[in-house]
Amino acid sequence: MDKDGVGYGIDLQNFEQTVISLFDKGIACTKNVPQLEKMVMKKLFWSATPLLETVGENEPPVVETREFIRKATQKSIIPLIAYAREYEKYLELFNLDINAYLSDYDSQDHSAVEVKLEIEKHLAEKEILENTIPSMIVIGPFQINTETVRQKLATKRKALANQVIELLAKKLRKQNEEACEEFKQIARTLYDKPNCIEELSEQREYMKTIPDLLKKNQELIDKAVVDYELIEEFYYSISQDDFNAK
Repeated sequence: MDKDGVGYGIDLQNFEQTVISLFDKGIACTKNVPQLEKMVMKKLFWSATPLLETVGENEPPVVETREFIRKATQKSIIPLIAYAREYEKYLELFNLDINAYLSDYDSQDHSAVEVKLEIEKHLAEKEILENTIPSMIVIGPFQINTETVRQKLATKRKALANQVIELLAKKLRKQNEEACEEFKQIARTLYDKPNCIEELSEQREYMKTIPDLLKKNQELIDKAVVDYELIEEFYYSISQDDFNAK
Protein backbone atom coordinates (compact mmCIF):
# COMPACT_ATOMS: atom_id res chain seq x y z
CA MET A 1 0.00 0.00 0.00
CA ASP A 2 1.38 3.38 -1.06
CA LYS A 3 0.34 6.65 -2.69
CA ASP A 4 -0.19 4.88 -6.01
CA GLY A 5 -2.59 2.27 -4.68
CA VAL A 6 -2.79 -1.17 -3.11
CA GLY A 7 -0.57 -4.04 -4.12
CA TYR A 8 1.68 -6.83 -2.92
CA GLY A 9 5.36 -6.81 -2.12
CA ILE A 10 6.10 -9.08 -5.08
CA ASP A 11 4.81 -9.31 -8.64
CA LEU A 12 1.94 -11.81 -8.70
CA GLN A 13 2.78 -12.79 -12.26
CA ASN A 14 6.05 -14.28 -11.02
CA PHE A 15 4.16 -17.09 -9.31
CA GLU A 16 3.11 -18.60 -12.62
CA GLN A 17 6.66 -18.77 -13.93
CA THR A 18 7.95 -20.12 -10.62
CA VAL A 19 5.43 -22.97 -10.48
CA ILE A 20 6.01 -23.89 -14.14
CA SER A 21 9.75 -23.84 -13.53
CA LEU A 22 9.37 -26.26 -10.61
CA PHE A 23 7.25 -28.56 -12.77
CA ASP A 24 9.84 -28.56 -15.55
CA LYS A 25 12.60 -29.28 -13.04
CA GLY A 26 10.57 -32.22 -11.75
CA ILE A 27 10.29 -33.63 -15.29
CA ALA A 28 14.01 -33.11 -15.83
CA CYS A 29 14.82 -35.00 -12.62
CA THR A 30 13.29 -38.17 -14.08
CA LYS A 31 15.97 -38.30 -16.74
CA ASN A 32 19.16 -40.31 -16.31
CA VAL A 33 17.70 -42.48 -13.54
CA PRO A 34 19.61 -45.82 -13.64
CA GLN A 35 17.85 -49.18 -13.55
CA LEU A 36 18.31 -51.37 -10.48
CA GLU A 37 19.65 -54.44 -12.32
CA LYS A 38 23.19 -53.16 -12.58
CA MET A 39 23.23 -52.32 -8.88
CA VAL A 40 21.84 -55.73 -7.87
CA MET A 41 23.71 -57.99 -10.28
CA LYS A 42 27.16 -56.61 -9.71
CA LYS A 43 29.02 -59.69 -11.04
CA LEU A 44 27.60 -59.28 -14.52
CA PHE A 45 29.40 -57.20 -17.09
CA TRP A 46 27.49 -54.16 -18.23
CA SER A 47 28.69 -52.26 -21.25
CA ALA A 48 26.65 -49.25 -20.19
CA THR A 49 24.34 -48.13 -17.45
CA PRO A 50 20.74 -48.85 -18.47
CA LEU A 51 18.37 -46.01 -17.70
CA LEU A 52 14.71 -45.99 -16.83
CA GLU A 53 12.36 -44.82 -19.49
CA THR A 54 11.01 -41.34 -18.84
CA VAL A 55 8.76 -38.78 -20.42
CA GLY A 56 9.93 -35.90 -22.55
CA GLU A 57 9.10 -32.32 -21.65
CA ASN A 58 7.24 -31.87 -24.93
CA GLU A 59 5.15 -35.03 -24.84
CA PRO A 60 1.38 -34.38 -25.00
CA PRO A 61 0.56 -35.46 -21.40
CA VAL A 62 3.38 -33.27 -20.07
CA VAL A 63 2.32 -30.31 -22.19
CA GLU A 64 -1.29 -30.74 -21.07
CA THR A 65 -0.31 -30.95 -17.41
CA ARG A 66 1.94 -27.91 -17.73
CA GLU A 67 -0.90 -25.93 -19.30
CA PHE A 68 -3.30 -27.10 -16.58
CA ILE A 69 -0.89 -25.88 -13.91
CA ARG A 70 -0.46 -22.58 -15.73
CA LYS A 71 -4.21 -21.92 -15.87
CA ALA A 72 -4.73 -23.03 -12.27
CA THR A 73 -2.01 -20.65 -11.10
CA GLN A 74 -3.52 -17.79 -13.09
CA LYS A 75 -6.94 -18.46 -11.55
CA SER A 76 -5.48 -18.63 -8.05
CA ILE A 77 -4.20 -15.06 -8.44
CA ILE A 78 -7.68 -13.65 -9.10
CA PRO A 79 -8.79 -13.83 -5.41
CA LEU A 80 -5.54 -12.10 -4.41
CA ILE A 81 -6.33 -9.16 -6.66
CA ALA A 82 -9.88 -9.01 -5.29
CA TYR A 83 -8.59 -9.09 -1.71
CA ALA A 84 -6.17 -6.24 -2.39
CA ARG A 85 -9.08 -4.11 -3.59
CA GLU A 86 -10.65 -4.48 -0.15
CA TYR A 87 -7.86 -2.26 1.18
CA GLU A 88 -8.54 0.62 -1.21
CA LYS A 89 -10.93 2.10 1.36
CA TYR A 90 -7.92 2.63 3.64
CA LEU A 91 -5.89 4.59 1.08
CA GLU A 92 -7.23 7.96 2.22
CA LEU A 93 -6.13 7.27 5.79
CA PHE A 94 -2.81 5.76 4.71
CA ASN A 95 -1.90 8.79 2.58
CA LEU A 96 -3.32 11.38 4.99
CA ASP A 97 -0.82 14.05 6.00
CA ILE A 98 -1.21 14.52 9.75
CA ASN A 99 0.15 18.07 9.72
CA ALA A 100 -2.24 19.11 6.96
CA TYR A 101 -5.12 17.47 8.81
CA LEU A 102 -4.25 19.32 12.04
CA SER A 103 -3.87 22.63 10.24
CA ASP A 104 -7.30 22.25 8.67
CA TYR A 105 -8.86 21.06 11.94
CA ASP A 106 -7.29 23.88 13.93
CA SER A 107 -8.62 26.47 11.47
CA GLN A 108 -12.16 25.52 12.49
CA ASP A 109 -13.75 26.55 15.76
CA HIS A 110 -14.44 23.38 17.75
CA SER A 111 -15.84 23.09 21.23
CA ALA A 112 -14.27 20.77 23.79
CA VAL A 113 -17.13 18.32 23.31
CA GLU A 114 -16.54 18.26 19.56
CA VAL A 115 -12.84 17.69 20.13
CA LYS A 116 -13.65 14.82 22.48
CA LEU A 117 -15.89 13.25 19.85
CA GLU A 118 -13.13 13.61 17.25
CA ILE A 119 -10.64 11.89 19.55
CA GLU A 120 -13.09 9.11 20.36
CA LYS A 121 -13.75 8.64 16.64
CA HIS A 122 -10.05 8.08 15.90
CA LEU A 123 -9.64 5.69 18.82
CA ALA A 124 -12.77 3.75 17.82
CA GLU A 125 -11.54 3.51 14.22
CA LYS A 126 -8.19 2.26 15.51
CA GLU A 127 -9.92 -0.54 17.40
CA ILE A 128 -12.02 -1.42 14.36
CA LEU A 129 -8.88 -1.65 12.23
CA GLU A 130 -7.18 -3.94 14.73
CA ASN A 131 -10.24 -6.19 14.90
CA THR A 132 -10.98 -6.19 11.17
CA ILE A 133 -7.59 -6.55 9.50
CA PRO A 134 -5.91 -9.89 10.29
CA SER A 135 -2.21 -10.29 10.91
CA MET A 136 -2.11 -13.07 8.34
CA ILE A 137 -4.59 -14.65 5.96
CA VAL A 138 -4.49 -17.71 3.70
CA ILE A 139 -6.10 -17.38 0.28
CA GLY A 140 -5.87 -20.55 -1.78
CA PRO A 141 -2.21 -21.57 -2.02
CA PHE A 142 -1.01 -18.18 -0.76
CA GLN A 143 -0.29 -16.98 2.76
CA ILE A 144 -0.47 -13.18 3.00
CA ASN A 145 1.16 -11.19 5.79
CA THR A 146 -0.98 -8.10 6.49
CA GLU A 147 0.48 -7.24 9.91
CA THR A 148 2.58 -4.36 8.55
CA VAL A 149 -0.41 -2.64 6.94
CA ARG A 150 -2.53 -3.34 10.01
CA GLN A 151 0.02 -1.74 12.32
CA LYS A 152 0.58 1.28 10.08
CA LEU A 153 -3.12 2.08 9.82
CA ALA A 154 -3.76 1.57 13.54
CA THR A 155 -0.72 3.66 14.42
CA LYS A 156 -1.95 6.42 12.11
CA ARG A 157 -5.31 6.54 13.89
CA LYS A 158 -3.58 6.61 17.28
CA ALA A 159 -1.31 9.42 16.11
CA LEU A 160 -4.30 11.44 14.88
CA ALA A 161 -6.02 11.05 18.26
CA ASN A 162 -2.86 12.08 20.12
CA GLN A 163 -2.32 15.11 17.91
CA VAL A 164 -5.89 16.32 18.45
CA ILE A 165 -5.40 15.94 22.21
CA GLU A 166 -2.14 17.87 21.97
CA LEU A 167 -3.89 20.56 19.95
CA LEU A 168 -6.51 20.97 22.67
CA ALA A 169 -3.79 21.05 25.33
CA LYS A 170 -2.02 23.89 23.50
CA LYS A 171 -5.26 25.88 23.33
CA LEU A 172 -5.86 25.35 27.04
CA ARG A 173 -2.29 26.38 27.78
CA LYS A 174 -2.82 29.60 25.83
CA GLN A 175 -6.12 30.27 27.63
CA ASN A 176 -4.43 29.79 31.00
CA GLU A 177 -1.61 32.12 30.08
CA GLU A 178 -4.09 34.79 28.99
CA ALA A 179 -6.15 34.39 32.18
CA CYS A 180 -3.03 34.57 34.36
CA GLU A 181 -1.92 37.69 32.54
CA GLU A 182 -5.32 39.28 33.21
CA PHE A 183 -5.00 38.58 36.94
CA LYS A 184 -1.45 39.91 36.96
CA GLN A 185 -2.63 43.07 35.24
CA ILE A 186 -5.34 43.54 37.87
CA ALA A 187 -2.77 43.04 40.63
CA ARG A 188 -0.34 45.51 39.05
CA THR A 189 -3.06 48.13 38.72
CA LEU A 190 -4.12 47.71 42.35
CA TYR A 191 -0.57 47.90 43.64
CA ASP A 192 0.20 51.08 41.72
CA LYS A 193 0.38 54.01 44.13
CA PRO A 194 -1.63 57.02 42.95
CA ASN A 195 0.37 60.22 42.73
CA CYS A 196 -2.58 62.57 42.72
CA ILE A 197 -6.29 62.84 43.41
CA GLU A 198 -7.14 62.12 39.78
CA GLU A 199 -5.17 58.87 39.77
CA LEU A 200 -6.73 57.86 43.07
CA SER A 201 -10.18 58.51 41.62
CA GLU A 202 -9.33 56.46 38.54
CA GLN A 203 -8.10 53.62 40.71
CA ARG A 204 -11.32 53.61 42.73
CA GLU A 205 -13.37 53.52 39.55
CA TYR A 206 -11.22 50.64 38.30
CA MET A 207 -11.78 48.76 41.56
CA LYS A 208 -15.51 48.86 40.91
CA THR A 209 -14.98 46.89 37.68
CA ILE A 210 -12.87 44.19 39.33
CA PRO A 211 -15.81 41.90 40.29
CA ASP A 212 -16.94 41.75 36.67
CA LEU A 213 -13.37 41.14 35.50
CA LEU A 214 -12.90 38.37 38.05
CA LYS A 215 -16.19 36.79 37.11
CA LYS A 216 -15.26 36.81 33.42
CA ASN A 217 -11.85 35.29 34.05
CA GLN A 218 -13.22 32.79 36.54
CA GLU A 219 -15.63 31.51 33.90
CA LEU A 220 -12.70 30.97 31.54
CA ILE A 221 -10.76 29.18 34.27
CA ASP A 222 -13.70 26.95 35.17
CA LYS A 223 -14.11 26.02 31.52
CA ALA A 224 -10.39 25.27 31.22
CA VAL A 225 -10.53 23.00 34.28
CA VAL A 226 -13.42 21.06 32.74
CA ASP A 227 -11.49 20.78 29.48
CA TYR A 228 -8.41 19.54 31.32
CA GLU A 229 -10.55 16.85 32.94
CA LEU A 230 -11.64 15.87 29.44
CA ILE A 231 -8.00 15.44 28.43
CA GLU A 232 -7.33 13.33 31.50
CA GLU A 233 -10.04 10.91 30.36
CA PHE A 234 -7.65 9.93 27.57
CA TYR A 235 -4.73 9.55 30.03
CA TYR A 236 -2.92 12.52 28.53
CA SER A 237 0.20 13.41 30.48
CA ILE A 238 0.30 17.18 30.93
CA SER A 239 3.55 19.01 31.61
CA GLN A 240 4.49 20.24 35.08
CA ASP A 241 3.92 23.85 33.99
CA ASP A 242 0.44 23.01 32.72
CA PHE A 243 -0.28 21.11 35.93
CA ASN A 244 0.75 24.10 38.03
CA ALA A 245 -1.33 26.41 35.86
CA LYS A 246 -4.28 24.08 36.22
